[in-house]
Amino acid sequence: MGGRVLQVAVDLVPDDLWDRVAPLLPPRPPRRRRYPGRLPADDRAALRGIVYVLRTDVTWADVPTETIGCSGVTCWRRLRDWTEAGVWPRLHAILLAELRTADLLGIDDSAIDGSHVRALKGGLTPDRLPLRTARQSGRAKQPGGADGLRKHQRHKATSVSSAGPSAPQHRP
Repeated sequence: MGGRVLQVAVDLVPDDLWDRVAPLLPPRPPRRRRYPGRLPADDRAALRGIVYVLRTDVTWADVPTETIGCSGVTCWRRLRDWTEAGVWPRLHAILLAELRTADLLGIDDSAIDGSHVRALKGGLTPDRLPLRTARQSGRAKQPGGADGLRKHQRHKATSVSSAGPSAPQHRP
Protein backbone atom coordinates (compact mmCIF):
# COMPACT_ATOMS: atom_id res chain seq x y z
CA MET A 1 0.00 0.00 0.00
CA GLY A 2 2.86 2.42 0.72
CA GLY A 3 4.10 2.02 -2.87
CA ARG A 4 0.69 2.97 -4.24
CA VAL A 5 0.62 6.23 -2.24
CA LEU A 6 4.11 7.10 -3.44
CA GLN A 7 3.05 6.34 -7.03
CA VAL A 8 0.09 8.74 -6.68
CA ALA A 9 2.44 11.48 -5.47
CA VAL A 10 4.77 10.97 -8.43
CA ASP A 11 1.89 11.12 -10.93
CA LEU A 12 0.50 14.38 -9.51
CA VAL A 13 3.02 16.56 -11.38
CA PRO A 14 4.10 14.86 -14.59
CA ASP A 15 7.22 16.08 -16.39
CA ASP A 16 5.31 17.84 -19.18
CA LEU A 17 3.29 19.86 -16.64
CA TRP A 18 6.40 20.71 -14.65
CA ASP A 19 8.17 21.84 -17.84
CA ARG A 20 5.38 24.35 -18.41
CA VAL A 21 5.13 25.58 -14.80
CA ALA A 22 8.82 25.83 -13.80
CA PRO A 23 9.74 28.82 -16.04
CA LEU A 24 6.76 30.78 -14.69
CA LEU A 25 7.73 30.50 -11.03
CA PRO A 26 9.33 33.56 -9.43
CA PRO A 27 12.97 33.21 -8.37
CA ARG A 28 13.59 32.55 -4.71
CA PRO A 29 15.17 35.31 -2.67
CA PRO A 30 18.83 34.68 -1.90
CA ARG A 31 19.63 33.02 1.40
CA ARG A 32 21.39 34.94 4.12
CA ARG A 33 25.09 34.32 4.43
CA ARG A 34 25.04 34.18 8.21
CA TYR A 35 22.39 31.97 9.81
CA PRO A 36 20.87 30.88 6.52
CA GLY A 37 18.22 28.70 8.15
CA ARG A 38 16.96 25.48 6.67
CA LEU A 39 16.94 24.82 2.96
CA PRO A 40 13.69 25.75 1.24
CA ALA A 41 11.45 22.95 0.04
CA ASP A 42 11.54 21.95 -3.59
CA ASP A 43 9.13 23.87 -5.82
CA ARG A 44 7.99 20.71 -7.56
CA ALA A 45 7.14 19.14 -4.18
CA ALA A 46 5.12 22.24 -3.30
CA LEU A 47 3.23 22.02 -6.59
CA ARG A 48 2.68 18.33 -5.92
CA GLY A 49 1.09 19.24 -2.57
CA ILE A 50 -1.12 21.88 -4.17
CA VAL A 51 -2.36 19.41 -6.77
CA TYR A 52 -2.84 16.81 -4.03
CA VAL A 53 -5.12 19.16 -2.07
CA LEU A 54 -7.08 19.99 -5.22
CA ARG A 55 -7.56 16.36 -6.24
CA THR A 56 -8.28 14.83 -2.84
CA ASP A 57 -10.16 17.75 -1.21
CA VAL A 58 -8.24 17.54 2.06
CA THR A 59 -7.14 20.41 4.27
CA TRP A 60 -3.60 21.75 4.12
CA ALA A 61 -2.90 20.16 7.50
CA ASP A 62 -3.76 16.72 6.09
CA VAL A 63 -1.16 16.77 3.32
CA PRO A 64 1.10 13.72 3.86
CA THR A 65 4.54 15.26 4.26
CA GLU A 66 6.45 12.04 3.66
CA THR A 67 4.62 11.27 0.43
CA ILE A 68 4.47 14.77 -1.04
CA GLY A 69 7.92 15.99 0.03
CA CYS A 70 6.93 19.09 2.02
CA SER A 71 4.31 20.12 4.56
CA GLY A 72 0.87 21.41 3.74
CA VAL A 73 1.71 24.80 5.23
CA THR A 74 4.67 25.11 2.87
CA CYS A 75 2.41 24.20 -0.06
CA TRP A 76 -0.10 26.83 1.04
CA ARG A 77 2.62 29.50 1.32
CA ARG A 78 3.93 28.70 -2.15
CA LEU A 79 0.37 28.84 -3.52
CA ARG A 80 -0.03 32.27 -1.94
CA ASP A 81 3.33 33.51 -3.26
CA TRP A 82 2.75 32.13 -6.75
CA THR A 83 -0.74 33.61 -6.86
CA GLU A 84 0.62 37.03 -5.93
CA ALA A 85 3.29 36.64 -8.64
CA GLY A 86 0.62 35.93 -11.27
CA VAL A 87 1.72 32.40 -12.12
CA TRP A 88 -1.76 30.94 -12.62
CA PRO A 89 -3.13 33.39 -15.21
CA ARG A 90 0.09 33.04 -17.23
CA LEU A 91 -0.10 29.24 -17.04
CA HIS A 92 -3.75 29.40 -18.11
CA ALA A 93 -2.85 31.56 -21.12
CA ILE A 94 -0.04 29.16 -22.13
CA LEU A 95 -2.28 26.12 -21.90
CA LEU A 96 -5.04 27.83 -23.90
CA ALA A 97 -2.54 28.84 -26.60
CA GLU A 98 -1.27 25.25 -26.84
CA LEU A 99 -4.82 23.93 -27.14
CA ARG A 100 -5.61 26.47 -29.87
CA THR A 101 -2.53 25.60 -31.91
CA ALA A 102 -3.32 21.90 -31.63
CA ASP A 103 -6.95 22.68 -32.61
CA LEU A 104 -8.17 20.96 -29.44
CA LEU A 105 -10.04 23.91 -27.97
CA GLY A 106 -13.71 23.35 -28.71
CA ILE A 107 -15.67 26.55 -28.34
CA ASP A 108 -18.91 24.79 -29.34
CA ASP A 109 -19.42 23.48 -25.80
CA SER A 110 -18.51 26.46 -23.67
CA ALA A 111 -20.14 28.60 -21.03
CA ILE A 112 -19.46 32.18 -20.10
CA ASP A 113 -19.30 33.15 -16.46
CA GLY A 114 -18.43 36.66 -15.42
CA SER A 115 -18.66 36.17 -11.67
CA HIS A 116 -14.87 36.25 -11.30
CA VAL A 117 -14.38 39.34 -13.47
CA ARG A 118 -14.00 42.70 -11.78
CA ALA A 119 -16.85 45.15 -12.41
CA LEU A 120 -15.48 48.15 -14.23
CA LYS A 121 -17.02 51.61 -14.06
CA GLY A 122 -17.88 51.20 -10.37
CA GLY A 123 -20.46 48.45 -10.53
CA LEU A 124 -22.96 48.11 -7.70
CA THR A 125 -21.47 46.23 -4.80
CA PRO A 126 -23.24 45.72 -1.46
CA ASP A 127 -21.38 48.64 0.11
CA ARG A 128 -22.22 50.95 -2.81
CA LEU A 129 -25.93 50.16 -3.19
CA PRO A 130 -28.12 53.25 -2.88
CA LEU A 131 -30.08 53.59 0.31
CA ARG A 132 -33.81 53.12 -0.14
CA THR A 133 -36.46 54.84 1.88
CA ALA A 134 -39.52 53.07 3.19
CA ARG A 135 -41.68 54.74 0.56
CA GLN A 136 -39.40 53.52 -2.29
CA SER A 137 -39.32 49.96 -1.03
CA GLY A 138 -43.11 49.78 -0.75
CA ARG A 139 -43.18 49.19 2.99
CA ALA A 140 -44.94 51.60 5.31
CA LYS A 141 -43.12 52.69 8.44
CA GLN A 142 -43.99 50.84 11.60
CA PRO A 143 -45.43 53.23 14.18
CA GLY A 144 -43.21 53.51 17.21
CA GLY A 145 -39.99 52.23 15.72
CA ALA A 146 -38.42 48.85 15.05
CA ASP A 147 -39.96 47.01 18.00
CA GLY A 148 -43.49 47.64 16.72
CA LEU A 149 -44.78 49.24 19.93
CA ARG A 150 -46.52 52.54 19.74
CA LYS A 151 -45.21 55.38 21.83
CA HIS A 152 -48.05 55.29 24.34
CA GLN A 153 -47.66 51.51 24.77
CA ARG A 154 -43.97 51.96 25.53
CA HIS A 155 -44.70 54.78 27.99
CA LYS A 156 -47.37 52.69 29.71
CA ALA A 157 -45.05 49.67 29.94
CA THR A 158 -42.26 51.67 31.55
CA SER A 159 -44.49 53.42 34.09
CA VAL A 160 -45.68 50.17 35.68
CA SER A 161 -43.49 49.13 38.61
CA SER A 162 -41.94 45.69 38.95
CA ALA A 163 -44.38 44.78 41.74
CA GLY A 164 -47.29 44.90 39.33
CA PRO A 165 -50.06 47.32 38.40
CA SER A 166 -51.96 46.96 41.69
CA ALA A 167 -49.03 47.98 43.90
CA PRO A 168 -49.26 51.50 45.26
CA GLN A 169 -46.97 53.99 43.59
CA HIS A 170 -44.77 55.86 46.09
CA ARG A 171 -43.28 59.12 44.98
CA PRO A 172 -40.61 60.88 46.98
